[in-house]
Amino acid sequence: MCREGHKLYDYEPNHRYTIRSDPYYGIIAGQSLDAQWLISGEPQGMLLIKFDLSGKLIETSILEDEQPKQRQDQLERWKAGVGFMDKPINICKFYLKDYQIGVAALTNCMQEAVDAPDHFDPVELEMIREEIDRWLETGQFVLDWGNDYYMNKNGEVVCS
Repeated sequence: MCREGHKLYDYEPNHRYTIRSDPYYGIIAGQSLDAQWLISGEPQGMLLIKFDLSGKLIETSILEDEQPKQRQDQLERWKAGVGFMDKPINICKFYLKDYQIGVAALTNCMQEAVDAPDHFDPVELEMIREEIDRWLETGQFVLDWGNDYYMNKNGEVVCS
């Protein structure tokens, strides 16, 4: 409870979100010896999002290359150089506004119901709150990857 009579609709602050690679959606996730990585293709190159082993965002960088074939070769060389292993990562909530990439506990509609409940009909609001309870109980979350991907607790895309 955040205020008396108001339920907290979120995960605990130290919650970690699991993300797995999914080639179909262009999601690359993995680890090196000292970091966790989330990698996205951007118009100017590959965006490398670095997290520490506890899941906190450290930094972002771009592997610049405009040619798709060269981009893939460059990424493979980078992976070999850092000892990248494709495996699930466990990270904290984050959002990179410039890239529209991040993790959120709730969908936009759910978050709006939490933030502005007076904008909803009472019956509709109760239905959304029940949906939020089920959502959080099952460990789902949203990966904003230029599009909203609904993820299960195992880090797999279940809906886009």
